[in-house]
Amino acid sequence: DNAFVSCSTNNVSCNAECYRGYIFTNGSTKENYSCQNGAWRPMSSSCKQIPLVSVTYSAIWVFDEVVISVCANISSRLDNLREVLEETLAKNCQMLNINATVQFTHSFLAFQVHTHFKAVYDNFTNWKALNVCIHYNLGTFRNHQVIKSMFEGVTCGNLNTSNTIHRDLFVREIYDTCPSATELFNVSTSEDGMYIRYCD
Repeated sequence: DNAFVSCSTNNVSCNAECYRGYIFTNGSTKENYSCQNGAWRPMSSSCKQIPLVSVTYSAIWVFDEVVISVCANISSRLDNLREVLEETLAKNCQMLNINATVQFTHSFLAFQVHTHFKAVYDNFTNWKALNVCIHYNLGTFRNHQVIKSMFEGVTCGNLNTSNTIHRDLFVREIYDTCPSATELFNVSTSEDGMYIRYCD
């Protein structure tokens, strides 16, 4: 199940390759089978779905000598940018063939603006590629134009203010989830770390 299968013309050997987003329980995506004494060897399970991986990124801005509550239009500014911010992070790893569904939220604390991006990754190729994507997001965050101009037009009464990133984008939380009625399992072998967990 959940695999492309091709067999030799005499049907004594077959190759199975899991669909994208699926793996065998041993951590591989490909298996070779041969018919020996009337049975297929090796014995193997069906391809299993890899879990959804949810990553919450956060970044913190500090406004110099201004309590955020006096900045009347800061909430509307961030609300107006929500779609662009979500799309920017969702598509940031396209060169790795990885996309995400992203939800942006924000909160205020005295002189600080806390921003959060919850990204859900599914159907990615392997965990190594996902880790590269996560680190790429962290390294390129400041370079996006929407981040550079995030608070343009924000007014804080008659006060002159500037803002700086107090804490650059960091990973607040990572967890795996499986579809309902399935559980998370570790693969039996994963020497290269390409595939680590599956749902069954």
